[in-house]
Amino acid sequence: MAHLNLFEAFHAAEVEEAELAHVLLSHFQTATQISLRETIYPGHQTDYALKLIYGKKSELMQIAPGPRLSDQDVATIQGGWRTSY
Repeated sequence: MAHLNLFEAFHAAEVEEAELAHVLLSHFQTATQISLRETIYPGHQTDYALKLIYGKKSELMQIAPGPRLSDQDVATIQGGWRTSY
């Protein structure tokens, strides 16, 4: 999983940002905006699975794995896109 580009794996460039947020929130149940440019799922400052990083114009730039991200999380989120598109 270390080499997996999560931005591409989760189709972040192809879907509405609100749709991506809905899928992530449905899976992880909580989120926390830790700064103006960073949101983590689930919402725990140090024990999170994903960090969404935004640019100066609030555009999603990167999806970074956190210490809690599992291969099963990735597969489940990717599976949600396969059933939607």
